[in-house]
Amino acid sequence: MKERLSIKGLLVGVLLTWVLPLMSAIVFAPVSYVIWKRQGMSTDDMVARLGGTPILLLTLTIIVGCDFIGGYIAGRIAKKSQVVHGALVFILSALVGFTWHSFSPPTTATPSWWLGAWYILGILFAMWGGFVSKRLAEVDD
Repeated sequence: MKERLSIKGLLVGVLLTWVLPLMSAIVFAPVSYVIWKRQGMSTDDMVARLGGTPILLLTLTIIVGCDFIGGYIAGRIAKKSQVVHGALVFILSALVGFTWHSFSPPTTATPSWWLGAWYILGILFAMWGGFVSKRLAEVDD
């Protein structure tokens, strides 16, 4: 009855939950800068806009979507206990984030509402990704 965890699935899932948001930031930041600079926006206004609620909601959506993808891929690789793999992907990814930020110099504080929303939505979406991978595996069989 005891099933083993897929270390490969967990590593790939956690890696995706970090790489995909970073890739989107690499694309989003310069594009936003160019658009806002052409509109005549000052650097201070750009920084203020980046900390605004619409951008925070956009980043939350992207990150939660990447949690879903990480959970889904981990479940597909594991081919067993997919929902558990999805949950573990989120937990491990969050632990990496906590460790990263505890050793990083303080920059801007992330609002507590954002962190709370990410904790709740992130684990739910990562588990949902695992669930979807399980359902699709059942359909494939």
